[in-house]
Amino acid sequence: MLDRATKMIDNSKAMGVADVVGPADWNKGNARVNTIYVAEIFNTRHGLAPLTKEEEAEFEKAGIIDDDIAGTREER
Repeated sequence: MLDRATKMIDNSKAMGVADVVGPADWNKGNARVNTIYVAEIFNTRHGLAPLTKEEEAEFEKAGIIDDDIAGTREER
């Protein structure tokens, strides 16, 4: 089982994913550690195409601010 985790982590390193967990950490089955690992993969290789100019314009029209960190979720 440790070999599978090692290969999986080696493959993710080859894709440019930061080294956030080790094979032993993955095999322990801690859901939070596994979530961090999967999130790091998604943040590195999300597979989403960049926004087109038209999409960016629509995004700005909607008034959505993606970097608004002030206030709570309820306030936003």
